[in-house]
Amino acid sequence: MDYTQEGRSPEAWRVAAKWAVFIAVMVGVYLSGSWLIVAIEDQFMPWYDAYGRIATALVVVLYVVLMALPFVPGIEISLAMLMIFGVEGVGLVYGATLAALTLGFLMGRLVPLRWMARLMAWLHFRRGARLVAHLAPLEADAKFHLLVDAAPLRFIPFLLRHRYLAVAAAFNIPGNALIGGGGGIALVAGMSGLFRLPTYILMVAIAISPIPLFLLAKALFWPAG
Repeated sequence: MDYTQEGRSPEAWRVAAKWAVFIAVMVGVYLSGSWLIVAIEDQFMPWYDAYGRIATALVVVLYVVLMALPFVPGIEISLAMLMIFGVEGVGLVYGATLAALTLGFLMGRLVPLRWMARLMAWLHFRRGARLVAHLAPLEADAKFHLLVDAAPLRFIPFLLRHRYLAVAAAFNIPGNALIGGGGGIALVAGMSGLFRLPTYILMVAIAISPIPLFLLAKALFWPAG
């Protein structure tokens, strides 16, 4: 077939095919996570009646693993877990969410930035891939200054300087699965080398607290019935 007559080059078709595969994987992970948490929500009580605390422990472990994965709908899963356990389980879900986002961050620490550069190159983000490959061997301060100098938009240096607040906001954006979900955001934060683990954990602990605090306050001051 003569691709040029169709208005598309073979290279354009290859790029489109790669993006189709990438998007299909993201959508598959998203739908799998959504389906699995619905299945757990529907089956939790029968499991609990049969296995008691073992069922609770298994569900929490599965929740932590799911939340740590990129492109899983983290906010939706968190709300589903709160519906499963109720107000009594707010502390459990909060702790599990903090553990999951910390796990995602630590996983990012283990993933070399050059892998991200290869993925970006495969998706034909060649300029970004070169920048990430250049960042890979640098220390955190050098990475920060290089990113500020290379930023094409004025607001990017602001986000870099206030990166903990930017990540905290990203964790709470509805539909953030489109930008990687909580697990993906945590993974990239870990890979970047721009975040200190103790400060990151403190930031996450604060960022994920509004809904649990609201539910506790509602139960305390406006009890049902």
